[in-house]
Amino acid sequence: MMEDLAMDIKNILQKNGLTLFGFAEMLNISRPTLNSYIRIFEAGSNIPNEKYQIIFEELFNYNLPEKEFKKK
Repeated sequence: MMEDLAMDIKNILQKNGLTLFGFAEMLNISRPTLNSYIRIFEAGSNIPNEKYQIIFEELFNYNLPEKEFKKK
């Protein structure tokens, strides 16, 4: 299940023209921090930073169309 979600996150980013590095830059966090947040989110736990928890929930808990994903 966790690997499926990881693939989903990577696929969602790729579908929207983003790399993990690019997404980390957009969030103003390091790539290792992003990877850590992805692991935490995949495990069903809350990301320690509430702002990023909200971002992950909004972007990855729903199957957003590309236009809506980019808007958020």
